[in-house]
Amino acid sequence: MHLGFMTLHLTSEKGYFTEIARRAVQYGISCCHFVPTDINPSTMLVTGEIYNSENECWTTLEFPVPSIIYDRCFYGDDNHSKQCMPIVSWLKDRDDIQFLGYGLPNKLELYEVLKHSNISAYLPHSKPVSSPADILNELRKRKKILIKPVNGSQGSGIFYLEKTGNHMLVKTEKQRQQIVRTISSKETALKWMTELIKKKNTLFSLILS
Repeated sequence: MHLGFMTLHLTSEKGYFTEIARRAVQYGISCCHFVPTDINPSTMLVTGEIYNSENECWTTLEFPVPSIIYDRCFYGDDNHSKQCMPIVSWLKDRDDIQFLGYGLPNKLELYEVLKHSNISAYLPHSKPVSSPADILNELRKRKKILIKPVNGSQGSGIFYLEKTGNHMLVKTEKQRQQIVRTISSKETALKWMTELIKKKNTLFSLILS
């Protein structure tokens, strides 16, 4: 049996998929990882990665589109997302492919839907960020906030910000290690936020209280 992890980028959630692939071996399941745009529709072959259980690593190979797909695509407004969406729809229309999960819209789109539901009272206040000033204004009012990328999962790219007097405390996690930084001046804070938003192509655009 072959199980395929489908994402928009081969670097996405690598640790998560590796852990599943390691455990899948004992059940006779072979795991692969691919991007929708790497499928050749005429041959139904895709260039992606297959988990090698002997060497415990991912190997780049060409293989048939798996009959069971775990959809972990998180779409944005970028061109790559727009290219992938019709391909994924085409796959989901095929009778010979079983999907274990379906990709979700970004966090802001989900928030807009859920805030009109019966669980709206339990949702943290969220809003998009277009500039560092948006972050500073929320931090001034709330003292403690989180900024998260609109797209993505597994807790990647989350920053905790706390206003302490004239300083700003920043906490995040990389490779399971917590990183803490104190920013003392407004100028430094503005520069850091500008680079953060610019570097991630404004994907850091969700504020949670």
